[in-house]
Amino acid sequence: MLERFSRAFPHIAITVVSRPLDRDALPFEARRLLDRTDCDVIRLEPFTHNGSVALINAALGVIESAPGIVDLVYSHAEGHPLFTNALALSLRDSGLLRVEAGYAHLGMGERSRSQIAFPDGVEGVVAERIASLTPTQQMILKVATVMGHNFDLDMLAQLHPAGIGAEALASEIAAAERAGLVEPVDKARGRHRFHHAIIGDTAYKLLVSDQRRTLHAKAADLLNTRGAANGFPAASLALLAHHYEQAHLHEQAVDFMSRAAQSARSGYSNAEVVDLLTRARKIVDLQPRLADAVTLGNWYHKIADAPKALGHFQRASEFLFENARLLDRAPPRSTRGALVRAIVGFVGFRLRPHRPPRPTTQRGTMLDAAEITMTLSEIPYELNKVPFSLAEVLRGVNLVRNAGGDSTSLAKIYLGMALISRTLRWALDGNDL
Repeated sequence: MLERFSRAFPHIAITVVSRPLDRDALPFEARRLLDRTDCDVIRLEPFTHNGSVALINAALGVIESAPGIVDLVYSHAEGHPLFTNALALSLRDSGLLRVEAGYAHLGMGERSRSQIAFPDGVEGVVAERIASLTPTQQMILKVATVMGHNFDLDMLAQLHPAGIGAEALASEIAAAERAGLVEPVDKARGRHRFHHAIIGDTAYKLLVSDQRRTLHAKAADLLNTRGAANGFPAASLALLAHHYEQAHLHEQAVDFMSRAAQSARSGYSNAEVVDLLTRARKIVDLQPRLADAVTLGNWYHKIADAPKALGHFQRASEFLFENARLLDRAPPRSTRGALVRAIVGFVGFRLRPHRPPRPTTQRGTMLDAAEITMTLSEIPYELNKVPFSLAEVLRGVNLVRNAGGDSTSLAKIYLGMALISRTLRWALDGNDL
């Protein structure tokens, strides 16, 4: 999207703000974007000591904080913004600091700073802050995490096992707001979100396994009813897949993962396609009855297309190899094997004529396998591994001709072979193809 935008408006510069990241793990498009000369990259580093002072003052709502408070928080948080914020509020709520006339100072009495025991890490501090709420408020917060980073009170009221009304929920959520755990997005419509993803993750982990499964199943049923009424928008398909997966309702999870992947594929969301179908495949590995070989082959093909579009050819070829093995036969691994397969394929191409169409069930599987071999042939072609590419092209054409009848698969592969004939005129008749 950014590339298309920059082409349309070349006078506008691009600024990318990010935390330190591993460039090798980024998709091809992201690396290309970051390498542009007109792209300015701002790295988000931990807060400095002075930056921490400003953050602590903002969290406590004061004009100034005593140096001892800043040193104490900074020595533990080391500039992590959420950790800094949570520690400052924890000190205030535990009575270890006092706020008077817009000034925060330590109020530990006889205790020294060395006697203060902070929980380990940011999650520990967040868990401590959640524990400071009443049991009712804690449960509301935990239930809200099942809905994700954002939640609305109407949905929360339906999901809560005790059936608390939206008005009662609003007053209880206000306590979580004061604790700095959630914040309003649209108070008039009862929409809120967790102040930070780590807060939501920490609260979610406090749910026991049975509670999680029950709540996810209930959320899935509520969203399924809502999605059916609205024609299942793309976002709801992925969300339903997530809830059914977490509820261990595997049949529904696989169904919605497959539908969400198809929707993501039509929108060129390649990373999402890989994620959804990989998760579906893991479920089917444990419960094979949920998908047959043709369905699995179709998934592998879609998974392979995604990294191929991102420029990850090796990863794509691994999925295609497994795909071909499922629907037809394993492609050759060695150059010698590829040459033998190419020769056998060429002899088959010469000796076996184009035949009438087979029965639909047989023909469909053959055409699917042919499409896979065609895609698989493109990767070694890009890598200049001609014997491997030829072996797959010839396997593909024999499969599609054996399936019989006319098809777009046959048209595509004849077109590809016609192009190859320009350099193999002694073997292929391009005009005939």
